[in-house]
Amino acid sequence: MTTMQAAVFVTLLFIALAIPFIVRSIVWSRFINKMKKGDAQKALSILRSKSYKLLFSEYDQKWNILRVYISLGDYKKIAAQVELMFQKPLSERQTYQIASQTYFYFLDAQNKEWSKFLLEKIKDSNHPEEYEYDCMLYRIMIEKESKDIETIEKMLSNKEKDVVKKSDREDHAFHIGLLQYLLALQYGYQGNTSKKESYARKARNNLKNTPYYRKAKQLIAHG
Repeated sequence: MTTMQAAVFVTLLFIALAIPFIVRSIVWSRFINKMKKGDAQKALSILRSKSYKLLFSEYDQKWNILRVYISLGDYKKIAAQVELMFQKPLSERQTYQIASQTYFYFLDAQNKEWSKFLLEKIKDSNHPEEYEYDCMLYRIMIEKESKDIETIEKMLSNKEKDVVKKSDREDHAFHIGLLQYLLALQYGYQGNTSKKESYARKARNNLKNTPYYRKAKQLIAHG
């Protein structure tokens, strides 16, 4: 083989090796663009395409399908997808990823069995602060306990003092509203209607354009 032939061979080899990475990048970019545009059906069609299945792992496909369902807030599809994913062996990283991202949906749906199951998975993942917070959510939303009022009030006070960028204000307001909603729930469990409705009104104002706007509104006697 001449030097020229060897050079051509090496060049062709690099091209052959690069093609899958280039195609993978193109497919991934198409998926991300559809997600940014809120086009869930197109995003799902990309994930289910032959090219995606060929270039990405089975877990990657299922995980990203789950991401689409999460973006839609479709609890039934989220639940079905999570159940499907746990039917096969998962790594510790994969188990934590699924549990951490979907735990709140099962809490919100009052699904005690799956909430407890995912909480145990988070416990096993060695994220103690997250586990402690998720245990508190379980007590409030599943067990209907009111022992965490002081803790939530401290968290709310700290959150309200945060200085945030203009681009982060909507997300910041949501987190404040969620803490106010958790306080409204707990005061409701105690039968303290005045404080329940006071926090629910504040929560409603911060949770506009989210599913929790209606939930907070339902805690107010006259909406």
